Amino acid sequence: NKAPCYAEHAMHALEHISKQFLDLRLHNRVAMLLPSETTFADSFREELGLRLRNRYTLVTARQAVQIEGRVAEENGEDWIVVDTIDEFDGLERLFIVAINLD
Repeated sequence: NKAPCYAEHAMHALEHISKQFLDLRLHNRVAMLLPSETTFADSFREELGLRLRNRYTLVTARQAVQIEGRVAEENGEDWIVVDTIDEFDGLERLFIVAINLD
């Protein structure tokens, strides 16, 4: 299972983004794109969620579009969009992290 290794690298990417843009709230500005393979995607979400420890809330592309962060803004939650590349078609985010797409 490659998901734990990819989740660790994804954490490093988030830390790098946070350090480079100290004054920027990352809420709904970061997306992690995964391959369409649902087994890997589910495993990666679980592994990343364990590492984030409530620092960010993981949402799907559909959730991010439907709500557009209004509820999260009020609650102070920061969202990271994590979804397969097929589900992300046509959406834009400031930062994109490609996961296992090589």
